Amino acid sequence: MPPAAEPQLPKPPFEAKPAQRLYHLLIAVAGWALFVYWWVVVLVERASHRQIMFTLLFIGIVLALCLLVTGAWTLHNLRISRSKRARYLVPAVREEYTQDALGNPLVFEGGMEAVREDPVVQIRFENDTKYYRPSSVIKGRMEGDRARDPIASPSGQGAP
Repeated sequence: MPPAAEPQLPKPPFEAKPAQRLYHLLIAVAGWALFVYWWVVVLVERASHRQIMFTLLFIGIVLALCLLVTGAWTLHNLRISRSKRARYLVPAVREEYTQDALGNPLVFEGGMEAVREDPVVQIRFENDTKYYRPSSVIKGRMEGDRARDPIASPSGQGAP
């Protein structure tokens, strides 16, 4: 029996669509054009002392505002974390699989470990119940059926 192929997971979109890439390119070009334009204003047209002071004041205010908002957000997060108990370990996750997302009962024939470890698991849906049957359980049932079958039994009598 050939090994089961690994399931193909969808690849995350590492590259933007062509329209998005064009939009980002236009924004980047406009930003660089604005940057070059203002350096031309400063170096060639010689910005006035008033314009330079206004720019420095504007940059200072924006920087201070960014620092204040970041600091306030950090203090807010610290206050939230102090109000909770210390977490030294990852919380234990209860693995109770009694129903699926739609509320249908689940039955693991052969037990949860058999379903986890078996490379082939048959999943059936009968009477609003989902059955997980590992190949080891299927094989065992087939051998048991053969033993009870008078034709398949070597003595011709079948199993008692």
